[in-house]
Amino acid sequence: MKRLFLTFFIVVITAVGSLYAQDNDALLEQVKQNPILSWGGCDLVQMDGIEYLVAVSSVEVGTKKLPQLRTIAAAKAKRELLLMIKGSNITSSTEMTTSEEVVVVNGESTVSTIETYFEKIRESADGFVQGMVPLGLWYSDDRSLFFYAIYKSIN
Repeated sequence: MKRLFLTFFIVVITAVGSLYAQDNDALLEQVKQNPILSWGGCDLVQMDGIEYLVAVSSVEVGTKKLPQLRTIAAAKAKRELLLMIKGSNITSSTEMTTSEEVVVVNGESTVSTIETYFEKIRESADGFVQGMVPLGLWYSDDRSLFFYAIYKSIN
């Protein structure tokens, strides 16, 4: 009897999880097609009679790895939401330094350009913003931009 109950419980949880994932995929596709959200920002999205608050951020990929992209994009998505709700208390700044190195070998000059980026993000978000959950992430067609979406049902 316990085994039958456990099997039933696992099947129900798997089915509910699968439906939830399909809803997330459908919502993410709707966000990607939304003219306001497709390049970043914050807006209300309605799907299947439920209204969602969605915030999307974009980050230039450059030489950043996925963990860096996710951290930066999550903070920027929260900033988008805070700007819509009450003004921002997330600050970020980017510094870029460029240097050139000239190497002369056998009378031929070779110039190398080195770019270094440093992004500093300071975050202090309220409970509502902290309650937002990741919806998904994607890259632009040319993979130069990374997009990250967070959302929360408001019904």
